[in-house]
Amino acid sequence: MPDLTTEYYWHCASVEAFHKVVESSSSDKTYTVRRDLHSHKYTDEVEFDWSCTCPSYEYRCGPNPKQDRYCKHIKAVRDSDAYCGWMQGTDGGTPDYDDEGMAHCPECGRKAISQGYDV
Repeated sequence: MPDLTTEYYWHCASVEAFHKVVESSSSDKTYTVRRDLHSHKYTDEVEFDWSCTCPSYEYRCGPNPKQDRYCKHIKAVRDSDAYCGWMQGTDGGTPDYDDEGMAHCPECGRKAISQGYDV
């Protein structure tokens, strides 16, 4: 059996931890949409996923394939310019570097993170 090779790729910090406060369209309440490792309900299925503090996510968005697991707040944030989600392995490109040598996402300017993948 051949040995695995580790290849390193960059991704935007928003891939690992992102949050945005959104206003409800029907009331004066606000909800927090997150994409991270721990806030979502599906830790057995996926490592990083979306969550929302709204009642729709909490009670109606489930793992049943007939149900949509993302509420309208998650869909709106995920599809907006607020969330970057750049990954070098799928989107191409390379990070930008500042004067101190820190890597930044070429799409949004947030911190870029390098991660090794065994191939």
